[in-house]
Amino acid sequence: MKPLKQAFTLIELMVAIGITSLLALVAFQFMNGLISVWNESDKNISLESESRMVLDEIAKDLESAFFANGQGTMFAVDVLSDNLNSGQWDAAASVSRPTANPFDPDIHRYGWAGSWLRFFTAAPSLNAVGYQIVRSTQMSFSALEGYHLYRGIVRSDRSSQSGMDLLGSAYAAGSRYPGYPIMVKSPLQEYIVASNVVDFGVRLYVYEEGATYTGTPAGMRLVFPVYNYGAGTFDVGVTQFAADGVGVAYPDAVEVYIRMLDSEGVGFLSDLEEAGSSTGTWDEIVAQHSKLFSRFITVKGKAL
Repeated sequence: MKPLKQAFTLIELMVAIGITSLLALVAFQFMNGLISVWNESDKNISLESESRMVLDEIAKDLESAFFANGQGTMFAVDVLSDNLNSGQWDAAASVSRPTANPFDPDIHRYGWAGSWLRFFTAAPSLNAVGYQIVRSTQMSFSALEGYHLYRGIVRSDRSSQSGMDLLGSAYAAGSRYPGYPIMVKSPLQEYIVASNVVDFGVRLYVYEEGATYTGTPAGMRLVFPVYNYGAGTFDVGVTQFAADGVGVAYPDAVEVYIRMLDSEGVGFLSDLEEAGSSTGTWDEIVAQHSKLFSRFITVKGKAL
């Protein structure tokens, strides 16, 4: 006669359920952690890829920069203190970017609206180009506002007709048609080269044989932002660099900085700026959901 199978007691069932629940919780937490790590890695890879493409574009222009001594300002940078430069900036409906310390190179802040960089490039032809951030929609049929880095480029014939002085009136006004001189200052919507760029700036260096400055590449002296090597501080009162090769030398190297938002940051910042609701302040969102990327670029062009 077969012995009867002994049934589980209530205590044994409760212990089994408890162990199963604990294992399920551990497995859930483990999988949740893996998903978080995957999502974070995916965001970082995406930002790395996007930043590499835009820095490649800027590097290509700077490496073929064209200079001529005494012909006018052929390389200029302005730290922008407001949103008026391009005339195309869409103001936030509810909350604007903070005004505190808009230019602080120590923490890589390069202006309330970033910096406006322009120069002449000689490849494949002579063209005036300008880089700046503009808050706008990405496409004409989109209502979503965002921060975009624009590359305004002037046609070769228009560049030659307008002259070699980027501070001249020819590049400050005029018809807003593709390739026209005003594109350096007020680019059209199709001139976007990168989206979700909330800061853009440069550090400019000139070569000095035997120079050894703390925090500066060997043989280089930082000329903008202006740095007081004796005091170890930046002079944030100087917000423009304009080189003509005579009074002010053209840079031999440019260090480019861009700060890009991840996808979560884009959503949070949009909620804050357009509806006044979000998970933090403007600075907190940018600090938690952005990365700073840089590229040191040697300017190969020689002044003629």
